[in-house]
Amino acid sequence: MSAPTLVAPETIRAALVIHPERRDRFPEVRDACVFVRGSANIELETRGDGRDADRVRELVTSTDANVVIAAGGDGTVATVARGLLALPR
Repeated sequence: MSAPTLVAPETIRAALVIHPERRDRFPEVRDACVFVRGSANIELETRGDGRDADRVRELVTSTDANVVIAAGGDGTVATVARGLLALPR
């Protein structure tokens, strides 16, 4: 197993995908929001309309994000995973 690749903070292009009802529920979510906003990056709220995975894919593609933070429950994490798996390899 190889060591993880470290990324300099100034090169992080983070995208935050958040369930709207979880935004203020946990301190970790607030910390992630502050991190993303402090890095001048982008945020996407899930809508639960069946197109969230497509929006995640479009978000990552259009912003060239190299970090994706999923904040919510298992549905949000699954949605982000589906969006990432749909990216061209």
